[in-house]
Amino acid sequence: MIENVINPFTDILNNMQIQGKSSAVVSITLVIILLLPAVNLTATDSDQNPIPQLEPIENAVSGFPPGWSEDVRQTYAPDYSRSPDIAFEGDFIYIVWKDKRSGSYEVYFKKSEDSGLIWSEDVKISTVSPSPFCEPRIAVSGSHTHVVWEGVDFTREVHYRNSTDYGETWNDEVRLTEDDGEMSYLPCISVSGNCVHVMWTDERNSGNPNIYYRNSTTGGLDWNAVQRLTNYPNPEAGVDIGVNVSNIHITWARWLTQNEVFYMSSSDGGTTWNLEHQLTPDNGIGTDPHSIAVWQDHVHLVYEEQSEVYYINSTDGGTSWNPSRRISDLPGSSINPDICADDEKVHIIWQDQRDNNPYPGAWEIYYATSYNNGTDWSGNTRLTNSTVGSRGYQIVGADNDNVHVLWSDNRSSGIINETELFYKRSPDFPDLSPPSHTNETPLPDSYKDAPGTNVSVHVTDPSGVNESTIQLYVNGSLVSHTLTPITDGFNVSYISPGFDPGVIECRIVADDNCSNTLDYTWNFTVLALYEIQLHEGWNLISVPHVQVDIAIDEVLIDIDGKWDYIQWYDASDLVDKWKTNATFKPQQLNDLLFLNRSMAFWINITELDVNLTVRGHISTYTEIQLYAGWNLVGYPTQTTETVANALWGTGADRVEVYNATEPYQIKEVGATYVMKPGEGYWVHVPANSVWVVDW
Repeated sequence: MIENVINPFTDILNNMQIQGKSSAVVSITLVIILLLPAVNLTATDSDQNPIPQLEPIENAVSGFPPGWSEDVRQTYAPDYSRSPDIAFEGDFIYIVWKDKRSGSYEVYFKKSEDSGLIWSEDVKISTVSPSPFCEPRIAVSGSHTHVVWEGVDFTREVHYRNSTDYGETWNDEVRLTEDDGEMSYLPCISVSGNCVHVMWTDERNSGNPNIYYRNSTTGGLDWNAVQRLTNYPNPEAGVDIGVNVSNIHITWARWLTQNEVFYMSSSDGGTTWNLEHQLTPDNGIGTDPHSIAVWQDHVHLVYEEQSEVYYINSTDGGTSWNPSRRISDLPGSSINPDICADDEKVHIIWQDQRDNNPYPGAWEIYYATSYNNGTDWSGNTRLTNSTVGSRGYQIVGADNDNVHVLWSDNRSSGIINETELFYKRSPDFPDLSPPSHTNETPLPDSYKDAPGTNVSVHVTDPSGVNESTIQLYVNGSLVSHTLTPITDGFNVSYISPGFDPGVIECRIVADDNCSNTLDYTWNFTVLALYEIQLHEGWNLISVPHVQVDIAIDEVLIDIDGKWDYIQWYDASDLVDKWKTNATFKPQQLNDLLFLNRSMAFWINITELDVNLTVRGHISTYTEIQLYAGWNLVGYPTQTTETVANALWGTGADRVEVYNATEPYQIKEVGATYVMKPGEGYWVHVPANSVWVVDW
C-alpha cells in the first residue's frame, strides 16, 4: 500500500494499547402472535416520556382517499409558510420551505426518521439575510443533506448550506453565485454520492436570463467553476434537474412565441454537455411549469399546457422521447404538476379546480400513477378534501414503496395568502391503537431471522359456536396447522422449518358455520444471514447485507464485547481520512458511528476465533463513490465475481486484500482474483468514478 495510506494505520497498530472491556368481521375476532422480540408502539423520549404529537387539523378527512393517510399539518406559525420541497433517504424524510413567521421570509427545515409518522421541530437554517424569494430546494445522500435557496445580498443570489449528520447540525451558509448586481434565482439541486449539482437562472450577461450550473465533487466542501449552459437573447427560466450517478438531465422553459420546454444532458458528471433538445413544439401554446424525474435510464417529464397536465418520457437516457400524453382526465384547470420516480413506479400530482363548488376558485390536489415506467396510467385520484380557499405549491416524492405529498394550504385561516404546510402519504400509517385483547401482538413489518418460526393465531368467537372452519395460508399456500380448542375459540399454530429471506405473507380464513367469517392478512420480513469468521487481532471485513439499523452496536450485536477498535478510511474527507470507534474511549470522541454495505473496515477482535452473523436484506443495487487514490470498500452482493468483471468501468488499476496468514499485512491481487461477500478491499482509481454493484 502507498505510504500516505498505510502509515496512519501502521502507527495505530504499533502504538495503541488494547484495553478490555385488530381485525374482525361480524362477531369473529382474532389474535395474531409471532415469537419475536416485543415491539414498543408508543413513541417516547430518552426519559421514556411520551412525545407529544401534532394536534388534529381542521377540515381533515381521515383516510381520504382510501389507502392514504389523513392530512397532517406541519406548520403552526403565524403568517406564511409556502414553497415546500422534500427529499428522502430510506425512512428519513426531509422538508424545507420558506416561512414568514419572523416578519421576513427565511428558510426552515424539519425531518421525520420513521417515514412520516413523527416529525422534528421546525429549524431555521438561513442565517445571512432574510429574502422575500427564498424558494428553497433540498437533496440528500446518506447522512448528508444539501439545501439551496435565493438569498439577498446586493441582489438575488444562490445560497447553499449543508449538514453531514442527518440534519442535526449545519455547516456555515455560503453563496454560490457572484454578488455582481445581476440577479441569480430559482435554483434547483440534485446529488449522487458526494457529487452535488446546482442549476439556476442568471442575468449576469446583458440582463438576459440564461441557465448556469455549478457542482461540487466533495459533498459541498468546495465548488468548481460556474458554467454557462445556454446563450440566447430571449428569456429562459424555470430550470429543473435529475441525476442518475454521473448522468445529469436538465430541463428549462425558453421563450419562443410562448414558453417551451428544452432539455440537455451530461454523461460525465457535468464536465461536458450534449446538445439541447426542444421537447414541446413551438405552436403558440405555452408549456410551463414543468418537472423532471430520473430513474436509471428512464427520464420522465410532466408539464402544464392550456391548464391541463401532460407527460412525456425517454427510456434511453434522453436520446429519444416518446409522444406526449394527457394525464388530467376532465375539463377544467389542472395546473402546477410535479413528478417523481421510484424504480418502475412514476407518480404525478397537480392542482385541480374540477371540485371548486361551493367555493369558486378553490383548488384540490389530484394524483395519477404508473407502475410500468409511464406506459400505462391510473385514473385521476383526488387527494385532498378541505373545500376551503385555494392551494399553493405542492411536491410529491416516493421511496421504499411509500408515496409522500407535501403542500401549502390556507384551510386554517381562509385567507388566500396565509398558508401552512400539510403532508400525507400512501400507504396509510399502520394502526397503532392498543390491541383489544391483552394477549394480542400486532405484527406488520416485524423482522425474523431464525429458522423454526412459530406462526400462531388466536381466533375468538364470542357467539360461542364450537365448530369453525379455519384455514391458514403462508405465502399463498395452505399449510398444515395445529388447531387447539379453547374457551372462546381456537389457537391456530404453524411451525415453519425456515423461510427464505424476504417478506412472508400470512392469511387466516375462518367461518364458524353461523354466517360469521373473517379473512385477515399480515406480513413479516425474514432477514438474510451471512457468517464471517474472525480471528483474534486485526481483521479487514465488510457487511454484505442492507442493514435494518446501521449503528455500529446494532450491526455488531452478535460479537458485542468481543472487539475494542474499528477503523474506516474515508476517501472523501480531505482533512482526516481515518474514522475510528473504540470501546475504551468516551463515545463522544468516536467519529465512526455507523457501518453500511459500501464500507470495508478494520476491526480488532479481543477473543479467540469468533463468528460474526450479519443480518439484513439482500442487496440488489449499490452505488459506491470511488475517489481518486485509495478507497476502502466492501463487496455488497452474494454473487462472487472476478476483480476484472466486478470493477469493470471504474478505472481501478490496483486492488489489495487482507492476508490473514501474515498479521497486519495486505497483498495485491490480479484481475482473476474472485471477490467475495464479507471481504474488504483497498481499491485504487486514478480519477473519481462510481462503482455500481447490481449483480
